[in-house]
Amino acid sequence: MKGLIINKMHSDYFTNMSEVFNLLPEEELNCMWLVSSYDCNIYPSEQIPFDKDYVWMRGTKLKEILNQKEIMFIWGNFTSYPSDTELKDVLKYPIPFADGNKDLWEEDVQLSNPLANTELISWIVPYSLLYQKILPL
Repeated sequence: MKGLIINKMHSDYFTNMSEVFNLLPEEELNCMWLVSSYDCNIYPSEQIPFDKDYVWMRGTKLKEILNQKEIMFIWGNFTSYPSDTELKDVLKYPIPFADGNKDLWEEDVQLSNPLANTELISWIVPYSLLYQKILPL
């Protein structure tokens, strides 16, 4: 397991997840992604609505949505899973969350879900977190 803190972005704010998704390798974009515990400045589409606890979609579709408008994720967990993972299996575990999650700062970095590949955590502070168990950083 590897973890890192992202403390510099090209945009004016740290929660511009399109900037991160534009750097992800194709292998990671082909994964399924659970976006959970999110709060945004705008909710630009029915794929990322205001009133849901989570959304589930392929990374390529998520990247497309993120690149359509500048969405600031005030809070949010972005967790990738192998492409053949089904949502019903993911939901057997607690939904990942950022706000108030003290486990994010433990010395022994762990993903929120044992089925996950990668977890990106954004919040409106001057950094974001990235945890990854499979792909090289």
